[in-house]
Amino acid sequence: MTQTFTTIATFNDMMLANIVRGCLESEGIDAWVQDENAALGNEGFVIGAQGIRVQVRSEDAERAVELLRTIEGKIAEANKDE
Repeated sequence: MTQTFTTIATFNDMMLANIVRGCLESEGIDAWVQDENAALGNEGFVIGAQGIRVQVRSEDAERAVELLRTIEGKIAEANKDE
């Protein structure tokens, strides 16, 4: 059976993408950071339009989005320093 993945968030900051991935994984949801290499040559920031995507298994997407909403305030606070 082929697994499908859903992008639940896109960031321009590699660190924030990895924080979200870690938060999801701490809640038992496997998550992957895609397009991370696009940021490596730009001091951790993405210049391209697609950004750094956080993906989960499609069957976990709804729960992952709910969890993401619970930490949006923390992400917004972290973005203030940019």
